[in-house]
Amino acid sequence: MPTPANRPWAAEFYHADDRNSLAPRERRADARARHRRKIVAELTRRDPKRLAAVIRALKHCRPGDRCGSGACPECRTAAKRWLRRIIKREFGGVGSLVTCTIIPTDPAMMPETFKDAARVDWRGYLEELLADAGMAGMPVIACLDVSQNRFLDARRKVVNAYACLHVHLYTRDRDPQTLTKALTAAPPRHPLVWRRVLSRWVTVTPTKARSYCLKDGYREIDHQPAKSRSGGRKLKRVRDRPIGPKHPLFGELMLFLHEAGISQRIFSRNLQHHDDQLRRQRARRRMATPE
Repeated sequence: MPTPANRPWAAEFYHADDRNSLAPRERRADARARHRRKIVAELTRRDPKRLAAVIRALKHCRPGDRCGSGACPECRTAAKRWLRRIIKREFGGVGSLVTCTIIPTDPAMMPETFKDAARVDWRGYLEELLADAGMAGMPVIACLDVSQNRFLDARRKVVNAYACLHVHLYTRDRDPQTLTKALTAAPPRHPLVWRRVLSRWVTVTPTKARSYCLKDGYREIDHQPAKSRSGGRKLKRVRDRPIGPKHPLFGELMLFLHEAGISQRIFSRNLQHHDDQLRRQRARRRMATPE
């Protein structure tokens, strides 16, 4: 995973469109540069003193001297392209790759604002969750994502809101139903989280599935209580809008992404162990095969 000695966002190879396949809805190089400049202009207009660190990093990002900020669309895309290659190498594609989205229910993982979200130890939470589910040895690559979740009453008035930190997890050769059941059983329920875990096989478009790592789209999602088919209560999504440059929370979001960094949004475990295990299995098969 990214380290000071291995900074994929600093490699111009991953910035070049002609040397990397474009993921769905991924901007081209010129558009990413324009978007970075647009972010700088918007943050400068909003609060140049409080957002000075983000503005300075993005303003001076250029080929050969990349900023590495989590708020930079160019550096984030380069890191995403690198990570997509790692996921493909470790877990394959159709028939072996399994994706899982985890929405935490621990109150410590449900900060009220993006400012508080930067201090949350999400990797420690995920490591403990996997251990409690009996999956501490499972090969995993996971990425942190965030949205603003708001909850409305019958009159559509906001009664609660929090920065929803959630995790996109990748592994291989695991039954999605078993994975969902194990990860759902470990944490307690929470009234603001209707579905805690969603797992699925990747059967058609592995490129799209891998593009969810370090994705660029951040949303504000409104929920409202509704009746389920069984007669109980559930949360229904009634509105979904992007947190773009004109959104009131845009400055807070960019500050969170900058402080969180790129490498701090990535979690990995047991990748080398998985490779070594495969090598030992192949060696045992060769030894067991009579000459």
